[in-house]
Amino acid sequence: MGCELFYLTTTPSRELTVLPWNPSPKVLTKELLGEVIDFYKEEIDRCKTALKEQKEDIVRLEARIVKANVELYDKINEDIYECNQSISFWKEELNHYQYLFDKFNFAKDIIDNDSNAENYELIYTKC
Repeated sequence: MGCELFYLTTTPSRELTVLPWNPSPKVLTKELLGEVIDFYKEEIDRCKTALKEQKEDIVRLEARIVKANVELYDKINEDIYECNQSISFWKEELNHYQYLFDKFNFAKDIIDNDSNAENYELIYTKC
């Protein structure tokens, strides 16, 4: 779902030279685009949930580190570092999915405007 690419073409004859690596692209429907947008919404929500969980873990670990003895301090500190690394990863993922979500919403705006059908057609192909 997430690897589908959309191309805007002005050729009413559906000449597909812009997609040389796929011999059978399909016309993009509102239903298919809705599925792709829903996919990215789910991915965005998954990233937000993971970020929230990691931040909660850091709060919990920071409360424990204050009470920790010397032996546990390094282990808890390492866990905090790993949570921060995970947060960086999930932020990058969130930005990536948000970017794609916005791009597909842009395509949805084009499709939703019926007057665009006279000048453009959207096609997709899987990579």
